[in-house]
Amino acid sequence: MGVEVTITTEGQLRLDQAILDHLGVQPGGRLEIILKPDGRVELHGAAKKLVFADLRGILARESSTPVSLEEMQRAIEDVQL
Repeated sequence: MGVEVTITTEGQLRLDQAILDHLGVQPGGRLEIILKPDGRVELHGAAKKLVFADLRGILARESSTPVSLEEMQRAIEDVQL
């Protein structure tokens, strides 16, 4: 299936929503473009790159209580392999 797009005078192109849906990209999302040696390009939806701050609170649960390092060490020592 081929789709034509028009390049603006600023060198930009607009992708129809159907193309964005196919790539799994939301408006404002990122695309990965791979330049092929024969002059073709591949277009992929780029995975979001996580930064450390994105992980804050990922393991937190309201019902969990903090565990001390000593309690963790005892639990590790209790496991017999």
